Amino acid sequence: MTAAVSASEPGAAPLPVNPERTGMGKRLSTLRSARGNVIKAVAGVAAAAGLAAGAILVSAGSAQAAADPTCNVGFLSYIPVHNLKLYVPGFKYSDGHISRLCVLHPGDKGQAVFSLQQTLNMCYGEKLHLDEQFGPATKAALARAQHKEGISADGTYGPVTRSKLKFTHQNGDFVDTPCYRTS
Repeated sequence: MTAAVSASEPGAAPLPVNPERTGMGKRLSTLRSARGNVIKAVAGVAAAAGLAAGAILVSAGSAQAAADPTCNVGFLSYIPVHNLKLYVPGFKYSDGHISRLCVLHPGDKGQAVFSLQQTLNMCYGEKLHLDEQFGPATKAALARAQHKEGISADGTYGPVTRSKLKFTHQNGDFVDTPCYRTS
C-alpha cells in the first residue's frame, strides 16, 4: 500500500482503505477518531457597522453560515443510529474538537476534500484522483451523487448534502463499504 498525499497532523496514525474490497490500495490520509465530540453551540453573530451618527450592531449573516465553517479534516465520526464510525469531512476547532457541521466548495483543498473524494469513489462509483483539490471533476462527481440522492445537484457540500450522502465506515483497520448515511 502507498500512503496518500495529505496535509496531515504530525503523529496521527493513518487508516488504510481495505484493498480487498475497493481495489484501490490507498492509505487514507491521517485520521483521528474523535470520541465524544461536543459540538459547540454557536451564539448569535453581530458586526459593527459605522454610520455618520454613530455605530450600530447589525447581524453578520445567518446562524447557519456562522455554524458551518469550511471543512478542514477527514475523520471517523461515531454515528449511534448505525453503531458505526463513518469517515466524513469535518472541521477541527482550535481547542481540538471536531464537528461534522461544515461546508466544502469548489476551490477548497485538503484532507476534508480527500474524504469527500474517497466517499464519491467508494460509495458512488466515481473514479476521482484523490488529489485533495475540489476542482471541476469533484464538483461534477458530487453533483451526480446529489442527483442520485434526490437533492439539488449544485456540486457543493453543505447541510442537505451532508445529511443525504452515504459515507464509508470503519471496518477494523480499514474504511470500507457498504456506505451509510449520517442520520
